[in-house]
Amino acid sequence: MNRIIALSVLTLISIRAFAQWVSPSESRSFTLSYLSEAAPEVVEKIGSTFIVKQDITISSTDTLLFASSDSCVNVYPEVKIEIIGTLFSEERATPFKMFGLTTPEDEYFEVRFDSSAGSVMKKVDIENCRRIFLINSDVRFSECEFHGFSSHVISYMNCSPAIEHCNFHDNAACAIQSAINTEGSPKILYNRMYNNVLANTNNPQINIGPSANDTVLIVGNTIEGLASTMSGGIGISNLYNPNTTLVVVRDNIVKCNRYGFTQNGYRISSWITDNQFIYNNLEVNPNNGGSGISIFGYDATCASTIRRNLITGNLWGITAIYYSNIDLGTEDDPGRNLIYDNANSGVEYALFNNSNSDIEAVGNYWGYDNASDVENVIYHQADSNIYGLVNYLPFNVITPEITSFSFKAADNSSISQDAYGEFLYSANYDTIYVQVNCSSDQGCTYLRPEITAPAGVMVSPSSGELVNFASPVVFTATTPHQTSKDYVVVVDFRTSVLDVRKDGLIEVYPNPVAGGFINIYNRQDSEYRCEIVCQDGRVVGEHEVLPGMNRTAVNHLAPGLYVLRFYTPEGLFEKTIIIK
Repeated sequence: MNRIIALSVLTLISIRAFAQWVSPSESRSFTLSYLSEAAPEVVEKIGSTFIVKQDITISSTDTLLFASSDSCVNVYPEVKIEIIGTLFSEERATPFKMFGLTTPEDEYFEVRFDSSAGSVMKKVDIENCRRIFLINSDVRFSECEFHGFSSHVISYMNCSPAIEHCNFHDNAACAIQSAINTEGSPKILYNRMYNNVLANTNNPQINIGPSANDTVLIVGNTIEGLASTMSGGIGISNLYNPNTTLVVVRDNIVKCNRYGFTQNGYRISSWITDNQFIYNNLEVNPNNGGSGISIFGYDATCASTIRRNLITGNLWGITAIYYSNIDLGTEDDPGRNLIYDNANSGVEYALFNNSNSDIEAVGNYWGYDNASDVENVIYHQADSNIYGLVNYLPFNVITPEITSFSFKAADNSSISQDAYGEFLYSANYDTIYVQVNCSSDQGCTYLRPEITAPAGVMVSPSSGELVNFASPVVFTATTPHQTSKDYVVVVDFRTSVLDVRKDGLIEVYPNPVAGGFINIYNRQDSEYRCEIVCQDGRVVGEHEVLPGMNRTAVNHLAPGLYVLRFYTPEGLFEKTIIIK
């Protein structure tokens, strides 16, 4: 529909007067419906769509209201919507759409906030806009979508906007940008940014200058490049401001950019914790970028505390340039960062201390389990006396473990309740026993497990993968330095009616066995022969199963997984038990 309207109104662009409508500053609220009736030369209504044809200025004390009943507004090229008063978008079920009508020779429309107080833009989808420019305006953006912008999407000066749960994608420049000589402490929370900086202008998707008195928060965002080889992740700079810039970067996923995070200049204190900086390797020249984290200090006031981050798949893991004041971990507060498989030109670089400052980096994992291999991927004073020393001892080693295994009913419609694995340990491999209650007698052997493992450990088959558990399945946990361990997962299926497939004949309990005896209840009149088979296939016990209750000692057997093999007139069937 937008395209049809565009064709109908673009023929009018050449004859429109470059005028504007200014609200009277009388503490009034104006809707698009009101403007279309009071000033149709400014806002025209065609069907359910509004068309803004001239500049609009909302004066101080007045409000522009995007009513919940409004669905779409198209805006002529070069139009400016300026909010000096307040813009407010009412609660709505579906986004309010703003679409810029443009031709290749025209400039997109612009939204400008100047000394605006209390403006809220919520659930607004803006396409084909030049930029949203904030001056002294702490605007709150929530659940918005921004795409097709010809410049930086949100640019701010001397203010601290809140930007949360928004999508920024397919824009020519940065998602969020501030001037380098102004102050601001934005709160950038839980947004998704991808395929921005399409003009290849060598900018990060979040490009922040000096902070104000408050701390800049960049938390919970996903920032992905791919479409632009010059698109960076997050950039923080303080080149002129005499005050210290405070930054928290936490719980973000920054991937497939030219670099992950960079800070440069003076008087910056950053806390970089619990992020993933992965596969930021789009830079074709490693001398120009490709770091998971880069700290470029003009003096030692450029400081960073780095904890519990995953840094892998980049051209460089962490680079320290010129001066630095980097804390990667101390004996009292280990770093617990995972830094591995960062390489270029066939050489692995976990940390390159290209500065003359020493770095404390205790308690991190560097991709290896021995000191000589770790030393080989850290470049510092041991390689050249022009570099500072990196103290990386002691370092962490990852073990190939599965820490929990379960089936969640929310992920598996065939089971009636969550089921949790019980671990039985052995020297060669571990067994995970799970008792599953099927929601129907048709069975539920195909299930999606939920698996947790230490950060950096890969498990195959993976968490969430559909697997047939009709027979025991081997899961392998593998570390980045290629040590591995196998876990045999045994699932004991029970239906809502019977214990197992043949429990109309026989019931076995308790399971797992903790008291040295198992009870076998034979519901039939005939006798059965039962063998107890251990994991290597040996028969370690044999019993006759009489009609009724049978009590069998198993206290002579070592803890582990066993199979009870029953020979009945109806055929052979097996029951898996766990002996603790």
